[in-house]
Amino acid sequence: MKIATLLALSCVGLASAQAPKTPRAVEPNKFGYWSTGEIKAQGQKMKAGERAIINRLDRGNHNFNLNFRNKTGSPEVHMNWTDIFVVQDGEATLIYGGKVEGGKENRPGEIGGGKIVGGSTQRLAPGDVASVPAGMPHMFELEAGKTITYFTVKVARQEMPSTSGD
Repeated sequence: MKIATLLALSCVGLASAQAPKTPRAVEPNKFGYWSTGEIKAQGQKMKAGERAIINRLDRGNHNFNLNFRNKTGSPEVHMNWTDIFVVQDGEATLIYGGKVEGGKENRPGEIGGGKIVGGSTQRLAPGDVASVPAGMPHMFELEAGKTITYFTVKVARQEMPSTSGD
């Protein structure tokens, strides 16, 4: 569990959240730290139906969220953001890949809803880390009565240099 927490916190320097509807102040030089106790306490609040309060630092190209699910989600595709999931508690199946049918663009570069056709699955449990690249459909599927608490680390898509030698 400590490894997953350390990974999530170290990824803060490497990841980014969805573009907010209203710009937030970029804080490039502010140190961020969240103790294991604080993370666990916020996770328990979320299980009780309250919203978690984990202060986010916006470095302009990275951010992360603490999430709690008690039911299956719907498909989503982020054209400009990679999601890295770090599971803290519980379990779920991540469905990824394939294509989304019946989804709608709910804001530029963001597709939600519908269903994933032709996707693959990966079971996730505490300590697991999964990375879904920008543009890949994904969703969490939960069995009845199960829950999952996880960090989503958001990484801004960037163009990679060509490896073809051109």
